[in-house]
Amino acid sequence: MGKTKTTDPTTLMFGRTLKRLRRARRMTQEDLGEASGLASDTIRRIEIHDVSPRLATLAMIARGLGLPISTMFEALDLAELDVEREIVRAARPLTPAERALAPRVLRTIAALFEAAVEADDGQ
Repeated sequence: MGKTKTTDPTTLMFGRTLKRLRRARRMTQEDLGEASGLASDTIRRIEIHDVSPRLATLAMIARGLGLPISTMFEALDLAELDVEREIVRAARPLTPAERALAPRVLRTIAALFEAAVEADDGQ
């Protein structure tokens, strides 16, 4: 009998979150496998929701990503948020002047991130 992929929502979301965290560090599955001491196939199977990792495996992955394990769980929590709803909720108490200023602040933050990425790429 063949294995079926898990349908557990948390496992599904964790696979997506792991992939996002790995890619944000410009790591391949092979890179993360090597850095964490796991087989790259294990990383792949977690990312495609084929397996639900044990806590010890999560700790190894966190070390491979250079993160505290708590950050991985926080990233998972953030991935499950309805981001648009949270932004609207956060904007409600703002004054009209603060709301008008928000797009400029966000553009400035985006420009700073882009400059940091360009600086990192130039090293």
